[in-house]
Amino acid sequence: MRKIFLTLSCLLIVATACNPKLLTTGQKIKTLNQLQWLKGIWVTQTSVFTLVETWRQISDTVYKGSSIMLMGRDTVLNEKMSIETNKNNVMLYSKNLTDATSSFQVFTLTKLNKTKIVFQNPLNKDETKISYVVKSPDTMNISIEGSTKKVESFNMHKIIK
Repeated sequence: MRKIFLTLSCLLIVATACNPKLLTTGQKIKTLNQLQWLKGIWVTQTSVFTLVETWRQISDTVYKGSSIMLMGRDTVLNEKMSIETNKNNVMLYSKNLTDATSSFQVFTLTKLNKTKIVFQNPLNKDETKISYVVKSPDTMNISIEGSTKKVESFNMHKIIK
């Protein structure tokens, strides 16, 4: 009887330890409240392209975004994005609308503090890490890293809050 109790106790401990920690609603809201500085319309313009990224808060646990890059009169990037919570994590979902065969790319929040947001998906083929770093209330840097390509980095300026 004692062996059965000991075995069941060990199984319960192992099963509990292996389950990912569920986020409470309060934790989800608190985490997404740290993204407040991301809201607004962000722009960078060079002689080659114009990039505009927009973020708005839909609810306590959802942000919606879009990104568009123009080269002359051509749209070379048109992406819709969202930051949402699931049971265990905060996720970034993105879909390239300029590619009809594109599917949603999924990234997990791996770092969040007052000045930096990092999402990663090491299994993703093209983009493995996306970082947002606030430099001031009206400037930020977006850095995109990939397994096969060099880092792309864009300094953005907020034009509408």
